[in-house]
Amino acid sequence: MNQHVKGTIFGLVITIGLGIVGYLAVVFYLISQGFDESNEIIDVIRSKNAMYWSMPYTLLVTILGVWLGVRKIDSRIYFVAAIIVLLTALSVTSGPLKIMSIHMNYIPIILGGILGVYAGAKT
Repeated sequence: MNQHVKGTIFGLVITIGLGIVGYLAVVFYLISQGFDESNEIIDVIRSKNAMYWSMPYTLLVTILGVWLGVRKIDSRIYFVAAIIVLLTALSVTSGPLKIMSIHMNYIPIILGGILGVYAGAKT
């Protein structure tokens, strides 16, 4: 398989996988705090405080996913990073993760892609 396809798939799996892990960690934390009803959990997750806390996590996850996706690629790293960012944003917008997405954080996804490709180009 082409190294660009491998990097794209690997970066996408890391980015989306860590996003799912973060979401499940929040849900399990809320359940341990005594939230029993699913409506209560959804209200807390969709609040402004959850949005502010999810932005740095989204940024770090996207930086990590893009960096891991482009670090072993010799050429076209910007193309691979753009594909990872676009597919991540698409999965949050209209894919199966739309049900799970806390907030549509496009700015941290784009910034994470830019910073991740910068870090990947330096290594």
